[in-house]
Amino acid sequence: MSHTIIDKRQQILEVAKELFATKGYSATGIREIAEKAGLSLGNFYNYFKNKEDLFKSLLDPQNILEHLTEIKLMLNDSFPFNFKDIIKSIKTVVDSDFHLYRLIFIDLTEFNGMHTDKILDRIITEATVTFNANVKNSIVGTVIKDEDYQFYIKAFIISTLSLLVIGNILPSANLNDKSDDYIAEKLSNVILHGILL
Repeated sequence: MSHTIIDKRQQILEVAKELFATKGYSATGIREIAEKAGLSLGNFYNYFKNKEDLFKSLLDPQNILEHLTEIKLMLNDSFPFNFKDIIKSIKTVVDSDFHLYRLIFIDLTEFNGMHTDKILDRIITEATVTFNANVKNSIVGTVIKDEDYQFYIKAFIISTLSLLVIGNILPSANLNDKSDDYIAEKLSNVILHGILL
């Protein structure tokens, strides 16, 4: 694929991501996406089969995993003592491409979570493999309890992403009055220590 085709495809993805995130999937038409991306409706079909193909490309699990590469590396580096830094990195990733993560909620309502389920499955699998291969044997039983970590990995990923995305959407859940350090500190403290004295 030539550089121009990749650039134009990326431009379409960026325009569509913003429109889907602000207007919703159903309210966004291919013609509007094409016009905002600076191409004809017919030319749009040189890059994507249809609107659903475009949406699916935005929520490609590999695309999301590329955003999380640094976090995967952090699991290998002094986990769980860097848990606060991991949460802070997740928040930075979500904030830096918020429209992308907002599409998860659109996927849940428009596609019954079909694309999001694939994303979560890949993230949970990657996190579990990394934890089991690089962390578990060195800290379970000495630093942390021997527990069902598959459950905790799922709960952590789903609750953290939900909190950070919903916190940017709903006024009642807004976290903008708290610093990233504060959010990461409180969330990591609850996860690692609970709230009991």
